[in-house]
Amino acid sequence: MIFKLARFAVRILIAAAMVWAVMFALNAIAPLPIRNQERALIRVPIVVFIFVVYVGNILYDTFFYQR
Repeated sequence: MIFKLARFAVRILIAAAMVWAVMFALNAIAPLPIRNQERALIRVPIVVFIFVVYVGNILYDTFFYQR
């Protein structure tokens, strides 16, 4: 069980790094006419959705996958 939790923690850190990378990439490639506030309205929901789906997948794989 400790091994599963350690693996889960590592995967969550990887997910957090991916969120940071996506936020950075979306900030770099966003169209110029869009202001920062409008860009945040687009960027944040996309990144949160990706993060929640990825964490849900990690939880399912960690605790319900039978080897």
